[in-house]
Formats: sequence, structure tokens, C-alpha cells
Amino acid sequence: MIHLHEASFMPNSKTAAPDILLTSEVARRLGCSEQCVRSLERRGVLQAMRTANGVRIFDADDVERVREAREQARRERLSA
Repeated sequence: MIHLHEASFMPNSKTAAPDILLTSEVARRLGCSEQCVRSLERRGVLQAMRTANGVRIFDADDVERVREAREQARRERLSA
């Protein structure tokens, strides 16, 4: 697990990397709850990194892959 120093990741900072997402933003992008995001992490669907103080952060590219897979599965269910 990667630990980042607090100073290198400040979510409210304009200098924060745009490809790093907090749980709340992941939930918004996936259209689910934060609890769902944590469940996806536990099941290994998403991998979270942690800041030095334990805050989960996610890679935006990973989140986009999961969003696309969920959307594809939804379309397949609707067409069946």
C-alpha cells in the first residue's frame, strides 16, 4: 500500500493532482454511495491508496474503467 505525505496531497488545494480522487468523488462519478465504493475496494474491484493520515484516494483512470464496466453491464441487462 502506498502512503503519501499529507503535504503532497491536499484535496482542497488547487495544486492537487486531478487524477487522484477522494471516496466522495469516486461515488459521484460511479453514481453510487461511499459505502458502495468501500465495498468495491474490499472486493478488489477498486484499489485505494492511503494518505499518511489514512484517507482513501483512488486513481481516476481505475475509477473510469470501473464506471465503463458498470455502464456496459447495465446496458447488457437492459438489452437482455
